[in-house]
Amino acid sequence: KFPNIEWEINQTVVKGRNDLTASGANGFYALYESGMELQNETQVLQEVQKYLMIPTSLKMADPFYDLELILSSTLELLKIKRIVEGLPAFSLSTQVVAAKLSVSTKTLARRLSKQSQWTPAKLLWRIKYKQAAELFLLTNLTVSEICQKLGFEDESNFRRGFKQSSGMTPGEYQQKFKVTHTKLQIG
Repeated sequence: KFPNIEWEINQTVVKGRNDLTASGANGFYALYESGMELQNETQVLQEVQKYLMIPTSLKMADPFYDLELILSSTLELLKIKRIVEGLPAFSLSTQVVAAKLSVSTKTLARRLSKQSQWTPAKLLWRIKYKQAAELFLLTNLTVSEICQKLGFEDESNFRRGFKQSSGMTPGEYQQKFKVTHTKLQIG
């Protein structure tokens, strides 16, 4: 219907020259972060994130809860999160992320090891699997459709990786958390 529009379906936040938009149940969070970045209010943003802005869709029982806490701790980690979410899974690597940050892979590894208990590669993949987990909660897409949308080339590898990352199969994750999430939205 709209042939002249370039849809950015893999992006949480899309910035244009004169506009900014975000998607998802916690899109306000990404808009607030971007606004604070534009105002160069780094310290204020970090304090607000630390004490006030844990996304409501995450509960302590969620296997990605600790990841969200880590990712919201610094602007650099938020930037890494956005980069990973914007990459198709088939091209995700520490080399690609380091290049997008204009740093060496050694520098990226050193910075990430200070802020996380995971190796850089494992952290990047956890971010990607968390992105898939959000789609399980916020959409009715099938595992196959989510794999296609996020650039996973092999559904069985995705399922194996998701289980290693979350401790649950995609179906178990969806069954456990989608009901709770739906109740929160309705109530």
